[in-house]
Amino acid sequence: MSWSSIIGPAIGAAASLGSAYLGANASRDASRTQLEAADRAAALYGPQNAIGQNALQGLYNNWGGSFQASPGYAFRRGEAMRAVDAGMSARGLRNSTARDRAAARYADGLASQEFGDWWNRGAGIAGIGQTATNALAGIYGQAGQAAAAGGMGAANAWGGALQNLGNIAANYRW
Repeated sequence: MSWSSIIGPAIGAAASLGSAYLGANASRDASRTQLEAADRAAALYGPQNAIGQNALQGLYNNWGGSFQASPGYAFRRGEAMRAVDAGMSARGLRNSTARDRAAARYADGLASQEFGDWWNRGAGIAGIGQTATNALAGIYGQAGQAAAAGGMGAANAWGGALQNLGNIAANYRW
């Protein structure tokens, strides 16, 4: 047995192990980079997600109530009631049931319109959060796939190295 018959297989084995080591590290680095990118994206989408969740919670918590506290509703209602009172006073009906019915009709219509506007504004803001949540789900799904691919790449690199070592050993003349 000569040194040359040992050195050749040893070089092949070392090259196979070195290649596996480099390939496994590259796969892990690539998946780590993808996960870090997902975390950075999550930080960007996080505020929109929180805003949307808060808006949705606000709609849920204030169902049917808080729109009446809005400045726009209070102003329009006050102006409308003054107009109803002025119109009824001009006809001599200021303290009548006709005035009360007219005021109630207008208040109901205004409340319905204001509630719709209030709801649509809140739902629009909640939609921003939903869009951010969907984007985050996609980003983390891709990051998970990249992490899995990185693990598989590392396993494949080491598996290939072991197979090469087996081939070298099988071809070695003892």
